[in-house]
Amino acid sequence: MLVTDIDKPLWGRSIEPARFAAGFQLVLDVAEPWGGGRIQGRVESRKAHQRGRYFVSVTCSAAWLDCAPPPKRQTGVSAGTVGSNLLMHGIGIRIWLDEQLWEARADLGEVSGDNWLPFAFDLPAELPRAFEGAYVSFRWRIAARRRRAVGRAETSCPLILREDRPLPTVRVETNPVGTWRVSGTRSDAEHDTVAGHCSVRYEDRTEKS
Repeated sequence: MLVTDIDKPLWGRSIEPARFAAGFQLVLDVAEPWGGGRIQGRVESRKAHQRGRYFVSVTCSAAWLDCAPPPKRQTGVSAGTVGSNLLMHGIGIRIWLDEQLWEARADLGEVSGDNWLPFAFDLPAELPRAFEGAYVSFRWRIAARRRRAVGRAETSCPLILREDRPLPTVRVETNPVGTWRVSGTRSDAEHDTVAGHCSVRYEDRTEKS
């Protein structure tokens, strides 16, 4: 399931929350934030004959937690206890850094006649699937902007996958700071990924765990 809000488990991870403009909204008909997927929808104006030109952009970024790997005897922590472990080791504020991997933009023009403008993006196959890990994340975001002679307005939101993860696994997360082994679970759709300076690899929990 795809969501565009940041609930409590994702607080403190430097995910930019949704932004809303008074004069228009984003409507998503198809949202597949992964390589080979498609993002399709429309921008709807709330006011008739609203002047301004509309632009839509989709971005994909790799993000990572900026902290040193723990000693080897402390590896294998579960994703659910990461925050507590960091606080116990003296890291009161979790700092996430990121690098943009890809961006696409579309000029939709001005609203005329109907109060909406359609858009569609076919995503390159090599891009990562949306994912929030303990130390590595791959994040997608969509934004719509209306530009006028004076000023502009923006509506945007993150594209977050919330999935059932029934399969036991050991997840090996690597970022520019280090490598961690995290005991947890995964979904059928999650797979080994390398993007930018980050990677995620899955092992059977019985292997090297």
